[in-house]
Amino acid sequence: MKTVYKTGREFYTHFHSNAGFSRHLIILPVLGYALLLIFPALLLGCDAPEILQEATFTGTGHEEPVKVAVRSESKGHIESMDIFVFNNDILQRLDCYQRFGEMSEGIISVASRKGAKKVAVCANSGRERNEWKGINSLEALHRTVADLENEQRGRLLMSAEADIMPGNGIGHATPIYLKKLAAEIVLQSISCDFSGKPYEGEKLENVKIYLTNVNASCKIMSSGTTSPERIINAGGLNLLDMEKFADRELVMHILDHDVGPRAHKEDISLICYPNCWTEEGPGTPFTRLVIEGQVGKETWYWPIDINRSSDDNGGNGVERNCQYIYDINIRRKGSSDPDIPAKAEDLDIKFEIREWDRKQEYDVQF
Repeated sequence: MKTVYKTGREFYTHFHSNAGFSRHLIILPVLGYALLLIFPALLLGCDAPEILQEATFTGTGHEEPVKVAVRSESKGHIESMDIFVFNNDILQRLDCYQRFGEMSEGIISVASRKGAKKVAVCANSGRERNEWKGINSLEALHRTVADLENEQRGRLLMSAEADIMPGNGIGHATPIYLKKLAAEIVLQSISCDFSGKPYEGEKLENVKIYLTNVNASCKIMSSGTTSPERIINAGGLNLLDMEKFADRELVMHILDHDVGPRAHKEDISLICYPNCWTEEGPGTPFTRLVIEGQVGKETWYWPIDINRSSDDNGGNGVERNCQYIYDINIRRKGSSDPDIPAKAEDLDIKFEIREWDRKQEYDVQF
């Protein structure tokens, strides 16, 4: 088993502070586009903006709200972006909220008032602007939950947060990395070779690939060790759970061919939320990749604990913004239960972990 960690697609945000308001810069290298957020004063030499949005401030203060100028050139994979600025004190109350619509490239101004701040960014939330109205503190945002059924492939929810340190000046930048909340499990190839078995020469038929014990609800700013909040496909494929998905292929896929000794390049992509609790229990089952198929007329299952191992080098389970890539060769009949992990002698597995989609970094000058 080979495990390789690589740096993945990173979304760079830089915040520059001065007295009073702050100026901000965000760079999102996604499929060749960049999004820049800067203080409005820097826009004086630019062409007239195409879109104007109001910055919504909370509380009282002598500063006037700053209008947000968005200049977009073409559509991209950011369907919406919500930016929250909180006071970096004990209460961490909301100072300013701004929403931007679909964009691919542009210049946006983001405002905040005096003092140390925390900034939280959420892209592709699937929420309307008024659904954020209860977010009056960073704690309230940290309690906000996303549901897997609402995710859209290609426009997955991303989030991040960072501190803005006042008085650092133009020469200092604090990076923030906007990452997908979900993880991706990829079955890159599959084959079966029953050589030396009584059923040698048989193929695997009516094959389904799916995830079980899936964490389908997760706090949008989740980080670190994440336990499942709502499990779907508990112990096996549940068609009632699948009916709640607009796109059920986020968590299951049916092959349109049999599987034999020759490996098929599949690149099947399944999506789930983090589940990296350290011990398996009734409320914290491990997320599994399950191969289901028939050998002869019998149905068998090959469940695989995702990024788990019984040895000292065992993984941490499913973490956000990671790809878990499998090449699988089935060597013998599996389990009669989709919730009993396959034995080591049942499968040959090549396994790799990556952060999601490496992209070139961008250099930004002031």
